[in-house]
Amino acid sequence: MAQRRMFSLKIVDTDDFLNMPSTTRLLYYDLAMRADDDGFVSSPQKIAKITGATSDDFKLLCSKNYLIPFQSGVCVIKDWRVHNYIQSDRYQKTMYSEEKKQLVLQENGMYTKCIQDVSKMDTQVRLELGEDSIGKDRVITHTPQPTVADKKKKEVVIDYSSEFEEAFSIYPHHNGICDEKDKDDAWRKWQKLRKDISESTLLECAKNYAEECFAMNRTSEYCYKITNFYGRNAEYKHYFVKKPIKINEANNGQRFGRKQTASEHHAAVCKFLREM
Repeated sequence: MAQRRMFSLKIVDTDDFLNMPSTTRLLYYDLAMRADDDGFVSSPQKIAKITGATSDDFKLLCSKNYLIPFQSGVCVIKDWRVHNYIQSDRYQKTMYSEEKKQLVLQENGMYTKCIQDVSKMDTQVRLELGEDSIGKDRVITHTPQPTVADKKKKEVVIDYSSEFEEAFSIYPHHNGICDEKDKDDAWRKWQKLRKDISESTLLECAKNYAEECFAMNRTSEYCYKITNFYGRNAEYKHYFVKKPIKINEANNGQRFGRKQTASEHHAAVCKFLREM
């Protein structure tokens, strides 16, 4: 698991965030520092206690949608993908797979909970009847029939393979975002490819491409869409084997003839992570 965490000013420099009490803001930082590579925190209440925060601080972060809590007691940092990009060689998949299945990654890089189909409780109507039923109630149970709109709201749960989930998590998405529609489209293309190519190989292609983007300091606007990587353009074919890459200055419009200094490399890495 990566040991460094980053925070985006898009989130922590807003009036909404800064207007919260300092103890609440510090709790947010503490939780994010202890989150796994998918943004999940295993024991948020314990962390709140040892850092001097209160349960009210935790509740405020949840109510303002900075955290998404689960019945299991864990929580996830909603804006995790806005804050952090984890290199493929350091990424470790979260152990909270059931909770992760309840989340959808929005176009803006934020987590949101899936809309679950909740069964409606039968309604009970008490009617006072005539003389024969004075002092008695009759309970009439109505079971509402599902409408077309209700059926459309039913969440379709897709059973992605673990290799695809990992590839999707580490892939450097075009413009830093990828919605659920793109994920489903990429999954359909992945399913066709795995008939002839092992899923571990397809995953390795994503890792090699992600490492190349990182090493070349490639901004997200120049990254392939994942639907094209595994789809029509078949870019994955170029990444069966990791390419030898010299880490030089990137995106300066010049030929690269010298090796970066340590400070230049550090600046390039920071710039890449901010823009992803």
